[in-house]
Amino acid sequence: MQQFLGIYGGFELISNYDLIFTLSEIGVAFLLFMVGLEINFKHLKEVKEVAIVGALIKSFIVFAISVIITQFIGMSTIESVYVGLIVLFSSTMVIIKILSDTKQLETLHAKIVIGFLLIQDILAIIAIFVLTSLGSFSIFPFITSTIIAGLLIFVLVVAGELIWPRVFKHITDSRELLFMSAIAICFLFAIIFNFLGFSIAIGAFIAGVTLGNLQFHFEIIGRLKSLRDFFLVLFFVSLGMQLTGIFEKEMLLLLLIMTLLVLIIKPFVILLIVSLFGYKKNTSFLTGLYLGNISEFSLILAAQGMALGHISQSLFTITIFLAIITIGLSEYFSIYSHKIMHAVSEKISFLESLHIRKMQKQPLKQLKATTVLIGCNRIGTSVLHKLLKAKTIPLVIDFNPKLIKTLMQQKIPYIY
Repeated sequence: MQQFLGIYGGFELISNYDLIFTLSEIGVAFLLFMVGLEINFKHLKEVKEVAIVGALIKSFIVFAISVIITQFIGMSTIESVYVGLIVLFSSTMVIIKILSDTKQLETLHAKIVIGFLLIQDILAIIAIFVLTSLGSFSIFPFITSTIIAGLLIFVLVVAGELIWPRVFKHITDSRELLFMSAIAICFLFAIIFNFLGFSIAIGAFIAGVTLGNLQFHFEIIGRLKSLRDFFLVLFFVSLGMQLTGIFEKEMLLLLLIMTLLVLIIKPFVILLIVSLFGYKKNTSFLTGLYLGNISEFSLILAAQGMALGHISQSLFTITIFLAIITIGLSEYFSIYSHKIMHAVSEKISFLESLHIRKMQKQPLKQLKATTVLIGCNRIGTSVLHKLLKAKTIPLVIDFNPKLIKTLMQQKIPYIY
């Protein structure tokens, strides 16, 4: 029996721990395979500036603040790096589900959130790749394997553009064959990358990216979800099995600091960055609010870090509690997001003056339009095209700076 939080627990029903951990690795591989399938760089087009540049700036600032604070309280450099990465990433799986359940996937703030998540997923893969390699770091083998892996990724991505569409064209009639072929490719890539000395999760992710451009990749995702969920449950079970020892009072300080970094500092940094790119305070606030949690990648990094001896059992335990707290609060933040936004609306009004790109205001008396179009996204865009085709110039009202910039270029009257 083991003592945890001062309570004795554990019925010793599981004797083969290695089997659970092996199956949990398969769950992580399936998760990253699904992430690769869902990465669609077309989503970045409309918000590419804030998604790419803003996400990179946010990552650097949040990571730097986390490392500096944890170094100040006396943590080792390697553990400070892990804390920075744990705090940095937000949960793609949880956030996408919340946005989908609340029917917000097509809103402006959701598009920016998804853009941030795509960039962070790529950064998370790089972080896992680098930190895993540090376990048995040797400069020449590391450089050699990195070059080989880079070439292999290039060849596989190109092959995905040329080969997979032709191969899968002949097997889409059979759902079972499509399902088995996708799994086979996932494990094939995982085996190849494992042979090169990298994590099987990296191979599974690349496999997902190469299949992500297929027109029926959504069907593959639908087929694999139940399988992924089953193995992913075992991953979380394996994490729970590693929660041993007593939660000491000294750990509360670090848990409090990391919680504040995730729930306060990270959303505030995102709020400032999105505002600087010209978006309204409401859009900026909701973007930061939804990204205020930690990712499944944070748990994967913590688990690998403990297995490699980079971090202590205490930091791993804190990471799991941090995930429970922040991911649990995300659901409530989504439910009361607009109430929270209205409560702080006046206090963040100063953000309106921080825009790097000021939108030119047109005097109302110079606006000559007989039709007013409120909102120019999705249906609004179609209506605008119909009006222009009918040689009717409308007055467009919108708060998306990207759309306003397009209207300015087309000399269409607007109110930002």
